[in-house]
Amino acid sequence: MSEFGFDLQRVIPINRALGDDFLIVSVELYDAGVVVRWVGLPQAEDPGRWEPPRLELHDDCATEYRPSGSAWSGHVTARGETAFIPEVPDKASALQVMSPDGESVDVQVAASV
Repeated sequence: MSEFGFDLQRVIPINRALGDDFLIVSVELYDAGVVVRWVGLPQAEDPGRWEPPRLELHDDCATEYRPSGSAWSGHVTARGETAFIPEVPDKASALQVMSPDGESVDVQVAASV
């Protein structure tokens, strides 16, 4: 059993910025949900002040993902994760991690042939 509580199916490395505040490190696919791992980037005007991201998750099958928990640690640079349920359906080929201000990162989940 994993830290998410279910079996890890796949890790997709991302390493792409989500706006100016966060870097999406990876997306982990579990048999019962999804975990988005992120790093909070220091801000020039106040490097010790920031808030964890309020992420949304969407896919190309119109699945309704719900946040199911979040955790983070750090001060100037923080590392964290946001979990979503349910699992990604087999027919989904793409996910979109989105911030409240409309910034997004696209993630291909379809298995390569």
